[in-house]
Amino acid sequence: MRIRVFIFSIICLAAAIFPAFTFAGEAAESGGIELPVIMYHAVVPDRYAADAYTVKISDFISDLDCIADRGYTTVLPRDLISYVRGEKDLPEKPVMLTFDDGFCGVKDLAMPELISRGQCAAVAVVGKFMRDDDERKVLYGYLSLKECAQMHESGAIEIISHSFNLHKLKPRKGATRLWGESDDDYADFLRRDTEKLHALLENVNIRPTSYAYPFGAFDKKSNEVLREMGYALTLVCREKTNLITRDENCLLGLGRYNRSGVKKGLLEKLLV
Repeated sequence: MRIRVFIFSIICLAAAIFPAFTFAGEAAESGGIELPVIMYHAVVPDRYAADAYTVKISDFISDLDCIADRGYTTVLPRDLISYVRGEKDLPEKPVMLTFDDGFCGVKDLAMPELISRGQCAAVAVVGKFMRDDDERKVLYGYLSLKECAQMHESGAIEIISHSFNLHKLKPRKGATRLWGESDDDYADFLRRDTEKLHALLENVNIRPTSYAYPFGAFDKKSNEVLREMGYALTLVCREKTNLITRDENCLLGLGRYNRSGVKKGLLEKLLV
């Protein structure tokens, strides 16, 4: 009898000392997990000017500290895909960071900070923008194929698609449909462009399964075409917090908040 009382006392004491944990899987059962996605573009040294799409490295570091201080954990697109397929769980408070276009500053400045903190981010590259290894530029230069491979292999970065050559406004904006273009013609167009990026990245054993639409511009048929090509997650530029469930459709058209370099306080407002 004394042993039973002792064991019961230990259980009660443990319950009082250790807080209850809510697993992401349990959260999904009751409606889903909220996921804010932060969209960055260029990261530059502090001596350079910031703008709506350029963040100084000191501000990026402050963002990473804010994420950790508020109890959030960075996740990658592949983590979300595994979650909806029932292959793994998510942290209780996930947040995803993405970098569009593939600027050199992401590798030179942002990646070391991510690695040192055990954090991670997705980098959406445009095949046409990639440069040769001997064309290195510091500020607004783009990554080379070799650098993409190094980043992807680091474990802190997941390389995703931003198209091969759709990051332009004419003759169409991003992945939108031309006036009068049929479903079949549009699907062939998007498929051909995406296959060009695949052919390029396959040289370094990268096959993306997530796609960030250039300018957030797409067509009602875009997700269908990309899903048939093996993509499970797509990103747009609509500013909203996403709800992640076990339904794979929840990963199509994830919203993102643009991290401007001249407006402060975005993460402080989002991460509560």
